[in-house]
Formats: sequence, structure tokens, C-alpha cells
Amino acid sequence: RTMNNLISNYDLRRFQKPKLSKYTPSSENVFDAALNNPTSPVKYMDIVFTLMRSLMMNNGLKTENLFSIVDLDPIEVDQAQEKISRGEGSDVSKFVKDPRVAAELMLRYMSSAREPLFGYDSYDAFLLIDTIVNPKTKVKYLQRLFQQFPRKTQDFLDVLFKFLSDVTQQNPPLTSQALGMLFGPLLLRPRETLYYMDNDMDGITNIIRICIENQKGLIAKPIDPRMSHSTSSLPTLPTLPKEI
Repeated sequence: RTMNNLISNYDLRRFQKPKLSKYTPSSENVFDAALNNPTSPVKYMDIVFTLMRSLMMNNGLKTENLFSIVDLDPIEVDQAQEKISRGEGSDVSKFVKDPRVAAELMLRYMSSAREPLFGYDSYDAFLLIDTIVNPKTKVKYLQRLFQQFPRKTQDFLDVLFKFLSDVTQQNPPLTSQALGMLFGPLLLRPRETLYYMDNDMDGITNIIRICIENQKGLIAKPIDPRMSHSTSSLPTLPTLPKEI
């Protein structure tokens, strides 16, 4: 399959209609009982977004061993998750004092999602993009592929990549390569996870590393369809089916 076929065949019809706005939680009280089993993509993004916001507001990005479970009390993490599930307020900083607890909760919710944010159907397209030799061309194809995602998912990824970029700047041991290894399998994985672990892990890590290092401008801002705009040098992609 060609690069453009892989990108254009990413079927978005099963998603809700995208919203043309910056990422914001979908409701005032996103911490309801359903979050204990976060199968809804929107609620899953809401809770991770709030945890990221808590880390940034409390200067947590500089925390040593931020994403490490060494010396982390699992009971404290479980108790914080319980409070979130019971709906005890959207400000997790009130009951999550250790930034590493918030970081661990981020990883828990991302790993428990029914489908990774990059989507199962786009897995081959991302790995094929990683085989491109020219770095600038590789980024352009990533930009084009992300444009096929629902608008709310794009907005969330824009925030996530900026967050991870800030982590690398404020916490030097956590390089983009290290974060790529950590977040890669959470964001990009196939339906059957056994076969890729050895063969594809380098490519998955590399894709996330590139997203972090090129986060500025990687996700296109909403475009008014009534306005004409220039296209990239990439071949034109076929029009996607209308969402239902």
C-alpha cells in the first residue's frame, strides 16, 4: 500500500463530529463514575488533560523521577484514582500532592483506554512514515496524517505534545527519546499487541520523539472551510467519507 492510501484510508466515520475549538474538557464534571472504566475517548482525554494541568500548575514537571514508580506508594495512587472516580472535584491538586502520583495516574488512564489515541487503523501509516529518510518530509506526512483525526483529538494531542516538550526542557533526564519509549505504546499500537513488541518498538518510539521535538505547528489549527488556503507539497489526498 502506498503512503497516501494508508493515510486516506484512515476511517473516521465511527467518531463524533469534530469541534472547531481549542481543547477543553467536554463537561464541567468529567470525573463521574464512568471514568472508572474510561472507554469513552472524550472522557479519557478529559481526565488526562486535567492531570497534565495539575502537574503544570504545581511546578511538577521538574520533579525527579517524575514517571518512575520507584518509592511510589501504590496505595496513594489507588486512593487518588478512587476519589477521581467518585467525582470529588475536577481540581486533582487538592488531593494529589505528589506530582509523581499525578504522572502515574496519567499513564494508568492512557494504558487502560480501549483504543490508543492514534487509532488502530492508522498504525501502519505511522510506521511507514517512520521509514522516510528526509526529516522534514517525515514531519510533513505526520502533519497530514494528524489532519485526518477528529478535531478534539487533534486539540488534545497538541496539548500533550507541548506538555511532553516542556517536560524535556524542565527535566533534562527525561529526553524526548525516553518519553517516546514510555508514551509510544500508549499512543500507538496495533489491535494485536504481541507481534510488534520487538520489531516495531524502535519505530513507535521514533514517531513519538519526532512529535515531541516538532510539537510547534505539528497539529494544524482549525481552518474555516470558506477560506482558501495553500496546501503542502505532498500529493493531494482523496476526500474522506462524510462522518455519520
